[in-house]
Amino acid sequence: MKSAVAQLDEALNPPDVAKVAAAVNALLTALPLTDRDDASAAVPRLTGFLPYVPMVHEGLLSVIIGACVELGADPAACAPDILDRARDNLRKAADFPAAWSAAGGGALPVPASVDIPAEVIDRVGGADAGEDVLLSLIAWWQVQQWELATVAMLSHRPVRDELTARAQFRAEAERVALVWHSGLVSLRHIVRMVDDEPILVLHRPTGSAYRMRMSGLGCNRQLSTLLADILVGGGHLPGTAPDPAAVSLARNGPYGPGTAPPTVSAYAEFALTNADGTAVLLDGCPDDIEFVGGTRLVVLDPPRERYAWNAGRLFARVAGELTLEGVLPEDQARAWFAEIAPPSR
Repeated sequence: MKSAVAQLDEALNPPDVAKVAAAVNALLTALPLTDRDDASAAVPRLTGFLPYVPMVHEGLLSVIIGACVELGADPAACAPDILDRARDNLRKAADFPAAWSAAGGGALPVPASVDIPAEVIDRVGGADAGEDVLLSLIAWWQVQQWELATVAMLSHRPVRDELTARAQFRAEAERVALVWHSGLVSLRHIVRMVDDEPILVLHRPTGSAYRMRMSGLGCNRQLSTLLADILVGGGHLPGTAPDPAAVSLARNGPYGPGTAPPTVSAYAEFALTNADGTAVLLDGCPDDIEFVGGTRLVVLDPPRERYAWNAGRLFARVAGELTLEGVLPEDQARAWFAEIAPPSR
């Protein structure tokens, strides 16, 4: 890694596009052999190079920096720069569909390679295209790379706690998702991740209510598994408790790269419902749960079907936490149930 970093430094002094490309490839080649110490030494220097590398290489360099963080480098050395650039890239990428439509329309190109195909560049006007069009094309082509880098940064709680541009991140990601419906799922979920947040849980069939607190839950499947573990596995409610292995994977058990694929399934013990009766989708995230009286409130109804999924968590490096803080007395539970609507059908 050290020699590849030096190679990129040389390629930028003075800047040489071909040499920069070769140096970035050398960094990629070095990653599998890089340990925590080398990654930690590389991150400040690589982050310092970001303003100077050609834009076509920014996204991939950000992925390399993110990989170094996953190897153990301190994200504090790079997260502010990475997240600022990622948000700016999203803003530019969200402008690309309009430019593509103005160039003739048709199905939007989905980035499937590092290099932008010549026919895509030609389609938007090639060398005659305006600077803004070309910048939006490059940003569109790199949007998945910036997603990987952003997830690497925001997988760390201190970085999430310092994220002041959460609303802007979400808005730009949603703009891209409007036209690329399967894109940026991980980014859209992690910028909405809630930490140390209270949640009120009402179980409609029994009229019972519980105060809980959640952190680091990437999706509502993970939340559903932990709810079933605490409430059914803890003896508060009837039903089938989840497999302990599924619970471990939903919390902080070994998962993701370098581990064996999970062989256990999790099942929907409840249908999650908002206080107004609308469904809280399992594909969504806990931020979809609406507030009532200043606290998130989710209602547990009988599941509409025996729905199952592979146990795990959306973000392998983020530990999921859900804790029971108390069971509400019957009179308080009744008061909360008076505030909710029947489930929508």
